[in-house]
Amino acid sequence: MVQNPLKIIFKRRSAKGYYMDIKVLSENDIGKEETLRLNALQRQLRGDGFRNLTLLEWKKMADQLGLEMIAGFERGEIIGMSILRWHDLPGGRTATLEDVVVDLAHRGKGYGELLVKEIIKMARKTKVDFLDLTSHPSREAANKLYQKLGWEKRNTNLYRFKINR
Repeated sequence: MVQNPLKIIFKRRSAKGYYMDIKVLSENDIGKEETLRLNALQRQLRGDGFRNLTLLEWKKMADQLGLEMIAGFERGEIIGMSILRWHDLPGGRTATLEDVVVDLAHRGKGYGELLVKEIIKMARKTKVDFLDLTSHPSREAANKLYQKLGWEKRNTNLYRFKINR
């Protein structure tokens, strides 16, 4: 049924009793409707300044080496997403949890927790030594979730250098 063992659907039940299907997206899973839903989720996460990605850009991202994108579905509609990105460094294989977002209409059901837990399982399967994430302090619910799940706040500075000014 599936070529990559990670690219399967899991039915997961949240602690609050709601069910969500989780699927690792491949290029073949992304069409026009999926592009619209993924862009809508990214706008909720990043704000109105987010530039919608094209169908081709989403497909390219889904098949990128060292990256797995998962989507959460309720009744066949994408209602959440997250990304696991990993790479090998001299200090070991590290990964980053990126873009955890659940549609506003579906928040409070425990779906964000399901997505994060699935990413953690995937990181273990890819033999990651460390899994990092960043989360803006204003995302209070997300930050509480990460701490509840065992993430430790690091004492570090995060810097960004803008290449295209």
